[in-house]
Amino acid sequence: MGEEKAAIHWRAIGLDQLSEQVNRVSLLQCSTKGVEIEVATTIKVDEDASRPDKLKEDGSQFLLFGIDQLMSVEALNDFCAAHHIDYEHLAGSNKQEKIKSLINRLTAQDRLIELLVALGDILTSMGIPVPDELQRAIDSGGHFSQPQQLPGAHFECSYNYRVFASGDLLISVHVNPVSAETPFLPRLGLQMTLPSGFEQFTWYGRGPHETYCDRKEGAQVGVYTGTVDGQYVPYIVPEENGNKTDVRWVALTNSNGIGLLATSDRLFEVSAHHYTIGNLTKARHTYELDRREEIYLNLDYAQSGLGSASCGPGRLEKYQLKPQEFQFTIRLKPFSAQRESPMTISKQSPV
Repeated sequence: MGEEKAAIHWRAIGLDQLSEQVNRVSLLQCSTKGVEIEVATTIKVDEDASRPDKLKEDGSQFLLFGIDQLMSVEALNDFCAAHHIDYEHLAGSNKQEKIKSLINRLTAQDRLIELLVALGDILTSMGIPVPDELQRAIDSGGHFSQPQQLPGAHFECSYNYRVFASGDLLISVHVNPVSAETPFLPRLGLQMTLPSGFEQFTWYGRGPHETYCDRKEGAQVGVYTGTVDGQYVPYIVPEENGNKTDVRWVALTNSNGIGLLATSDRLFEVSAHHYTIGNLTKARHTYELDRREEIYLNLDYAQSGLGSASCGPGRLEKYQLKPQEFQFTIRLKPFSAQRESPMTISKQSPV
């Protein structure tokens, strides 16, 4: 069986605090046929996250997320009853607001350690190692504001850009995980932002509904089309959604048929939204989503499967994206649907 509550592991090693630093930019070739540029970068935990004020804020968010994910309303009621707190009279109209109220009350009474220990016991009972951040808070008597040694999520990357006179752009990506402290990664790929107007979303892959590597058998491979807004799946609690697997090519076009085509040297995964990944991650209710006019296009090497941890086991190991050396190439091509079809262009070589 796969890992339960994987997001807790990912946050524990800082995957939500990554920043990218450019180390080197090299011009390898420049001619009438095109330009080749290589960029070397380092992706690791944001050093600013080690500031005490940032750590204190992140500690509260870490605790709120952990309790919300691991403790049902019934479990919270039991905890409150055991610690002489009336759950129903906590401030707030929903579970998350009441958890915030509970955290604030216990902090004011210098009793937060009671909640931290309970959370640690739940993780241990599920066979999940207690994250270092939580263990440090327990050991310190319930304080998140002490200095910490941040987890070591760290990747060395290189990007080779080949720009052709035809307008074709080939991006060859090489990712090497320096540390492998996580059992698997949520996803790996590229993201780009398109201006508003490129609403027509067409892909050659599995569809017409969303698919993931462990949820795709009922989706046939074919050419499907829709709007970017139509790719959003309105789950009660916002989360990752609308992904497409086994994609050969994807195209986004405007009302005039002008657009961008993306292909790869392998089957890849695609999603396009008017919402940022950060917004989908932080929002706990659909009304907290902030729809943007621009479009966020994800071109992924792969994603881990979803599993069924909300009501069953986590991801099977074969559906986990292991931290290893990755190499893939994405081709981007501007085109006009009135002149040539995406299917035809996808079969042509860049010139």
